[in-house]
Amino acid sequence: PNSSTFVMPGISVRKGGGGGGLGGKSGKPGDLKGTFVNLSCDAKGRARKSDFYADIRGMLQKGLKKEAFASFASVHESVFMSYLVLPYAKSSLGPTTFETERSIRRGAPWVIVYRGRLQPAVEGTYRFVGVYDDVMVVRVNGKTVFEFASDTANVRVGTQTALKTGWSPKDPAVTGKYRASAFRNMPLTFGDWFTVQAGKPASIEILIADKGGTAVDDGGFTGGILLVEEEGRTYETTPDGMPLLPPFATSHLSYNERQRLVRARDVENRSTSLCAFTLTDVPEMSAKKTAKKEDDFITSTHRTIREVTVDVGDL
Repeated sequence: PNSSTFVMPGISVRKGGGGGGLGGKSGKPGDLKGTFVNLSCDAKGRARKSDFYADIRGMLQKGLKKEAFASFASVHESVFMSYLVLPYAKSSLGPTTFETERSIRRGAPWVIVYRGRLQPAVEGTYRFVGVYDDVMVVRVNGKTVFEFASDTANVRVGTQTALKTGWSPKDPAVTGKYRASAFRNMPLTFGDWFTVQAGKPASIEILIADKGGTAVDDGGFTGGILLVEEEGRTYETTPDGMPLLPPFATSHLSYNERQRLVRARDVENRSTSLCAFTLTDVPEMSAKKTAKKEDDFITSTHRTIREVTVDVGDL
């Protein structure tokens, strides 16, 4: 984003629960667990030059498994995310959330991968919808169902994103039609439909990434939103016709979480600082237990012990 981008005030760094932003230290059952990857350092902490999109594409080609991160400095901390609704914040929010701000140069590119299980209370067919500055990818059972890169202009059916992984949007009814005012008016991407069944958990991985920037400005800004649409459901719309979809959420939103999200919401999609979504009929998308032990596969090369979290409670 350019220097005129409005940054939502009140995103604070403090001890507390998971929730939105980029996550927190204490999570609820079913929350996604995060891994931070520093693209500017190798696994031994030596500086490396990142080819941003190629680095991410390589991780995806290796299935986001352990070997996909072997070339980079990485930190697996107990950072939990319940939903992704992040109005623009400093890019340094990424390293700060994972306690790596002392071991990553200012303005360096980074990646976060959240992993967990999907198991909605009711069987259904869904797709993810959203934007993220700079990159967001969602995989269900190892298959990419959503991909967004902010450098990809004029999104059309069949056109790949800047990641060049082969994935492209497929629905001509919505592709390139709606734009998110809160995120530089970038076009919303609508992902592939997928079905989840009661009693059959599905794995989910959400990758977000930021290109960083200069050492002077902490890398600029980062932010985005991940929504979920249920097939066959009718949604209210904004004045410009965009469907108002609920945020992806791992579990029932508490009263406090709903109040935070109300303060971050613009149901008319006209604000440059608030996000367009609904809080009606938010599906609970995750199983009622944490991810399996084998998901905790990253060994930290720059691990810290101080507990700090990011919370959007002061929005």
